[in-house]
Amino acid sequence: MSNRSIDLRCHVAALPQRVPFAVFKQAAILTPLVNHGRKASVTFMGHDCGFVDFLGEAGLRQAHLAEVNNALYANTTGAPEFAARPLPTRAAVSDYPELQALFPEAFSRAMARED
Repeated sequence: MSNRSIDLRCHVAALPQRVPFAVFKQAAILTPLVNHGRKASVTFMGHDCGFVDFLGEAGLRQAHLAEVNNALYANTTGAPEFAARPLPTRAAVSDYPELQALFPEAFSRAMARED
C-alpha cells in the first residue's frame, strides 16, 4: 500500500466493516485508557468499536478485525437477529483472509460483492 493520503470524504457514512483497514486507520480514533483492564477505546466516525488490548496500529487493527469478524458472524445462517449488521465489503474482508475458515458462507458472499 502506498503512503498516499486516502480521501475520507467518500466514506463519511461508512461503517468500520465497510472500509479496508487502510481507510479505517486514517479515520479511527484510539483513546488510551487509565486504570482500566484494556489499553484503549476505538471509535470510527462516531461508531464505538469497543476496547482493545494494544495502542497504536496494533490496537486499530484489533478493533477493525473485530468489526469485520462480527459483521461476518451476523451474516451467517443462524446468527441471532440482535447481531444484525451489514455484510462487510470485499475490501474489508480481504484484509483478513483467516476469517474465511470461521465464516466461509458470509466470507464468500462478501468477496463476491462489487462494492
